[in-house]
Amino acid sequence: MLKDDTVLLLFDKDHPCWDEETIALAGEDGEGLRRLKALGLLQETNGIYSLTEKGKNAFKELCKAQFVVVEPGTAPSDYEEQEKILWRTRLQCLLDNSFIARWGIKEYHTGKILDYVPGLSGQEICCLQNFTSLEWTYISNPDVKKIKRSFP
Repeated sequence: MLKDDTVLLLFDKDHPCWDEETIALAGEDGEGLRRLKALGLLQETNGIYSLTEKGKNAFKELCKAQFVVVEPGTAPSDYEEQEKILWRTRLQCLLDNSFIARWGIKEYHTGKILDYVPGLSGQEICCLQNFTSLEWTYISNPDVKKIKRSFP
């Protein structure tokens, strides 16, 4: 068993990319990332860690040994896609850490596109006026108006 097996098991199919800040949000030590990299189980690109083939095999063996049914993560080769995945994972950690209810179910679905939310971006959502005030432009978007009319 590895010293950093809990860190290794974080690299599942829904969370293939981690960095030190996000590992800390998950309650683990960032040193574990460097130790796993030194063992050849992780690779690192600009601070984002992902499993190597050797790491995927170690992940699978660890899952078998601990009776865990989870698939190892495969990070995309594109760095921008890795950043998006890391952002989603960080958001999930922040949401998990902010959940303080005594009962209830919370489920986080990674990478889901919500069909009922218009795919707005950049200036369609908001814009900064004269570097002093933020204008929420999404309110005037025709798709947003339609949703507001249909679901008051």
